Amino acid sequence: MARSKTDRSTQVSVRLEPKIYQGLQELSERFGIAATTIAGLAIGEYVSKNLATLANQSRAIDSMSAEMARVIGAPFAAMFEGKSLDEMKHLFADDEKPEKQVDWTQEVKHD
Repeated sequence: MARSKTDRSTQVSVRLEPKIYQGLQELSERFGIAATTIAGLAIGEYVSKNLATLANQSRAIDSMSAEMARVIGAPFAAMFEGKSLDEMKHLFADDEKPEKQVDWTQEVKHD
């Protein structure tokens, strides 16, 4: 039975330092598995681990953000309740020299 096109792998060319290539060849000989198969497995493992790490980091950040919003949301909002625009500007005043300060209340003009 012929394999469908979706089952086919994609070929990638990779440059390896001589020392790494020699190690790959040694593993290939010892395990009796083609070096290309070992390289594909190694890349697959690397990609899977890093995608899982990124997903975990994203979930952790989302969880921390939600918890921070829950804990400090109301007190933070209360700080600004009833404040005028000038008072808000003062709360967020830059400690930089006046010429370096940016007025974040001005609308951004798009060209």
